[in-house]
Amino acid sequence: MPKHSLLARARYQSRYNLQRVHRPQAREGVSVLLTTWNRAKFLKETLRTIADTVPDAHEVLIWNNASQDETLETIEAWRKSRLNLRVLHSAVNIGTSGYAALALHATREWLMEIDDDVLRLPVGWFEKMTAAFEAFPELGYLALDVVQDRYTTGNKFPQDAYHAETRNGVTVEFGPTGGWATMTPSDFYFRCGGLPFRPHKPLFSQDGYYQRNVREHDRRSGILKNVRAYHAAGAKWAAAFGYLTLMKEKYNSPGSPPVDEKAYAVDPSALPDLSVLDAISKAGRTESA
Repeated sequence: MPKHSLLARARYQSRYNLQRVHRPQAREGVSVLLTTWNRAKFLKETLRTIADTVPDAHEVLIWNNASQDETLETIEAWRKSRLNLRVLHSAVNIGTSGYAALALHATREWLMEIDDDVLRLPVGWFEKMTAAFEAFPELGYLALDVVQDRYTTGNKFPQDAYHAETRNGVTVEFGPTGGWATMTPSDFYFRCGGLPFRPHKPLFSQDGYYQRNVREHDRRSGILKNVRAYHAAGAKWAAAFGYLTLMKEKYNSPGSPPVDEKAYAVDPSALPDLSVLDAISKAGRTESA
């Protein structure tokens, strides 16, 4: 491991341990944690849907992984909007470890981790997710469901990986969560070990790591059934936004699993555009089957 990564991990762990013992009282609301790297077109849509759907008692923390495109201009434009937005800039791309770094700066009672290619969030997601935690007090980590169509699977696991339970009108599919849009109580986060900080592995699977922490602390993970975000995962959306080459670079980075080159073979005539998202929003499909 590079020396600078070892030093960065030591500094992070020291700060985490300090917060674990001396963390200030969390304020009401949600801290939305978002990392981004050279995907300003995606980021613009993600910040738009955050602005449209987050509750008043919120903050949005962005970790900018040394982006060199229009990311800074995009962030600045939304900083002037109604978003309570703070940005932290990294000199190098540390990938998903940015979530762990952001959590040290969060001040609200809930932490919401979101990918920069979640282009639509369902209205009322915060209230519905907190209602799920009330109905299932054993929950430690909860993801929104995802729209699945001919453009994306949303990266959700096959349905047979889940076991659904319903309480008080709330249905949770217990099983593997995805890191696209997940929520956890901040006090539990700092008790259980938090998200991993692996700056030498930009694509480290932070959600899988955190789920293990959740299980080891006798909590459960799952997905809030039928409360759906639009996670624009996969090659079709990457190609539509001009990010296919960037996607290849991402999945060739340290810590990433091997990817079949056939996954990047995209028919230009089958690419989505934003009208797909507009139709979903108007039909309310982010929240229905």
